[in-house]
Amino acid sequence: MQRQLRLRTAVITPNDNKSFSIGTSLMVDGWYEDLELPAVIGRHKAKGIPLDPLVRGLLAYELGDNFSVLQAGQWLNRSEVREYYELPNFNVKTLYRAIETLGRNRESIVRELQDRVLKLLGCETTDVLMDWTSIVYYGDMNELAKFGYSRDHRPDKKQVTLGVAQLAPPVNVPIGMTVEPGNINDQEHFRRTYDQVRNVLKDGSLIVFDKGANDKRNLESIVLDSNDYLTSKKLNSSDDAVFQTFNANVWELVNEEDGVYASKRVFPSRANYYFFSEKLKEEHLASRRRKAERLLQEARSIQESLDAGKRLPKRFRINNLGGRSLRVSDTAGGYGRG
Repeated sequence: MQRQLRLRTAVITPNDNKSFSIGTSLMVDGWYEDLELPAVIGRHKAKGIPLDPLVRGLLAYELGDNFSVLQAGQWLNRSEVREYYELPNFNVKTLYRAIETLGRNRESIVRELQDRVLKLLGCETTDVLMDWTSIVYYGDMNELAKFGYSRDHRPDKKQVTLGVAQLAPPVNVPIGMTVEPGNINDQEHFRRTYDQVRNVLKDGSLIVFDKGANDKRNLESIVLDSNDYLTSKKLNSSDDAVFQTFNANVWELVNEEDGVYASKRVFPSRANYYFFSEKLKEEHLASRRRKAERLLQEARSIQESLDAGKRLPKRFRINNLGGRSLRVSDTAGGYGRG
């Protein structure tokens, strides 16, 4: 082996050589063949430029630079990239139309992909994790874009909601994705996502999701399919009564370091698991105590100003009578449950 002892190029001089990441393209090509995607994707476009090279190129670009579709079209139109994918020079609108074709046929494409992924992985179980989110939509041409609860904290913008179903660890492979209007809630969106994957789930599969999608109808549909579920429960007054009767001698200690105790209550159609944390309880009490002390100090400042006939401190005033800059003192919140 020969060691390099000095820099061979003191000054980098630009030239006309161009290159792109061949590793990403080779990886996409490999999975494209392993999943038999030519039979899934290619048959949805019979005329003009074939759909397969456009999709393979777009996937390689999104796994690399991952910018807009417009820039993806510009990248695909580079001579060396077109040569690799055997593409003629094309207008970027061709790529937009290809994506529209995929969107129109997404349900059938997802169903075929599910079969091929499960066949390739040979999974003994099909436990799935499901979750939903929203993405801000800045255009005005999509009928799915609606105002709704924004996870991006942009209630002033329209959005679309996304649902994803993924095989549980250690597999961690997505097998479903749904795109719905921005004003749909998680309980309704659950049904669309679950309907997309229910036919490929084996009996006894565990469906894991958060409490936003937890309602009676959804739980019943899972049970009717001979599957199980694990979700967070929306606590009510009967659950409050359970925590009020907490007894460290009766509940099971599951984490000694943080003082976490668990209790299981079995019902005919479900089992509820309750967790109580001594550490979390102390943190909540300390937070409430600090807030109470702060509010008391603010009340004293206001009272002292009133008793002395002075103007209120600036931080307690309404700065704009039109209501554009109004400071409202914090109000007490609900009690946390350990």
